[in-house]
Amino acid sequence: MGGPAEIDGECHQECNNFLNSPFVVDGITYANSEHYFQWAKCVREADRERILKVTDAMEAWSIGNSVLLR
Repeated sequence: MGGPAEIDGECHQECNNFLNSPFVVDGITYANSEHYFQWAKCVREADRERILKVTDAMEAWSIGNSVLLR
Protein backbone atom coordinates (compact mmCIF):
# COMPACT_ATOMS: atom_id res chain seq x y z
CA MET A 1 0.00 0.00 0.00
CA GLY A 2 0.99 3.65 -0.14
CA GLY A 3 3.55 5.39 1.94
CA PRO A 4 6.85 7.15 1.60
CA ALA A 5 9.91 5.14 0.64
CA GLU A 6 12.97 4.85 2.79
CA ILE A 7 16.06 5.12 0.62
CA ASP A 8 19.53 4.98 2.13
CA GLY A 9 17.98 5.60 5.54
CA GLU A 10 16.10 8.73 4.44
CA CYS A 11 12.33 9.13 4.10
CA HIS A 12 11.24 10.23 0.61
CA GLN A 13 7.63 11.47 0.47
CA GLU A 14 7.92 11.97 -3.29
CA CYS A 15 7.92 8.17 -3.68
CA ASN A 16 4.55 7.83 -1.93
CA ASN A 17 1.92 6.66 -4.42
CA PHE A 18 -0.74 8.29 -2.21
CA LEU A 19 0.94 11.72 -2.42
CA ASN A 20 -1.32 14.16 -4.24
CA SER A 21 0.69 15.18 -7.27
CA PRO A 22 -1.66 15.56 -10.24
CA PHE A 23 -0.50 14.50 -13.70
CA VAL A 24 -2.08 13.96 -17.12
CA VAL A 25 -1.93 10.85 -19.31
CA ASP A 26 -3.75 10.85 -22.66
CA GLY A 27 -5.82 13.86 -21.62
CA ILE A 28 -6.99 12.35 -18.29
CA THR A 29 -5.89 14.01 -15.05
CA TYR A 30 -5.04 11.71 -12.14
CA ALA A 31 -4.69 13.02 -8.58
CA ASN A 32 -1.77 10.70 -7.85
CA SER A 33 -0.18 7.47 -8.99
CA GLU A 34 -2.56 5.38 -6.85
CA HIS A 35 -5.52 6.80 -8.77
CA TYR A 36 -3.80 5.95 -12.06
CA PHE A 37 -2.96 2.39 -11.00
CA GLN A 38 -6.47 1.65 -9.73
CA TRP A 39 -8.04 3.25 -12.84
CA ALA A 40 -5.83 1.23 -15.19
CA LYS A 41 -6.74 -2.13 -13.71
CA CYS A 42 -10.53 -1.62 -13.97
CA VAL A 43 -12.56 -3.29 -16.70
CA ARG A 44 -15.74 -1.19 -16.59
CA GLU A 45 -15.80 2.46 -17.56
CA ALA A 46 -18.25 3.24 -14.73
CA ASP A 47 -15.70 1.98 -12.20
CA ARG A 48 -12.98 4.07 -13.80
CA GLU A 49 -15.19 7.15 -13.50
CA ARG A 50 -15.81 6.40 -9.82
CA ILE A 51 -12.08 6.32 -9.20
CA LEU A 52 -11.50 9.61 -11.02
CA LYS A 53 -14.25 11.33 -8.99
CA VAL A 54 -12.82 10.61 -5.55
CA THR A 55 -10.11 12.89 -4.22
CA ASP A 56 -8.61 10.61 -1.60
CA ALA A 57 -6.07 7.97 -2.67
CA MET A 58 -7.31 5.56 -0.01
CA GLU A 59 -10.81 5.80 -1.51
CA ALA A 60 -9.39 5.08 -4.97
CA TRP A 61 -7.56 2.08 -3.51
CA SER A 62 -10.74 0.87 -1.82
CA ILE A 63 -12.76 1.13 -5.04
CA GLY A 64 -10.05 -0.62 -7.00
CA ASN A 65 -10.18 -3.52 -4.57
CA SER A 66 -13.95 -3.94 -4.84
CA VAL A 67 -14.54 -3.93 -8.62
CA LEU A 68 -14.06 -6.28 -11.58
CA LEU A 69 -10.41 -6.17 -12.60
CA ARG A 70 -8.47 -7.01 -15.74
